[in-house]
Amino acid sequence: MALFCDSQLKTQDERERNQQSEREGKDKKKENEKDPDSQLEVTEKQKHMFGCIVVENILLAMRYQLSRAGDRFPRLLELIPLLDENARKSVFVNNAKKVPCWMFIRWISQMMALVCFYTLFVF
Repeated sequence: MALFCDSQLKTQDERERNQQSEREGKDKKKENEKDPDSQLEVTEKQKHMFGCIVVENILLAMRYQLSRAGDRFPRLLELIPLLDENARKSVFVNNAKKVPCWMFIRWISQMMALVCFYTLFVF
């Protein structure tokens, strides 16, 4: 489930980048297009929901010490900005507390790099 949601997030990010580059190339928007703000709301909700699913399931797999789950931890660090403050606390921090600490050792440098950019909710 986590891999599917992560692939959907990556696909959506790619689409947004392509649409943004297309918009920059056009001078005017068509008046008869759907309201992009309403479409944006839906995709933001989906991103948040998929981000929570990915974070929760990868940390659960790490909790059960599945070796490949640890390889996906850097992706979780990329998804943290998609989560709101409550989701960070409830999903990331609470599930990370249950993961054996040795699974985080090889990602210490990535976590320390994020300390400058985010609040200390990770620790």
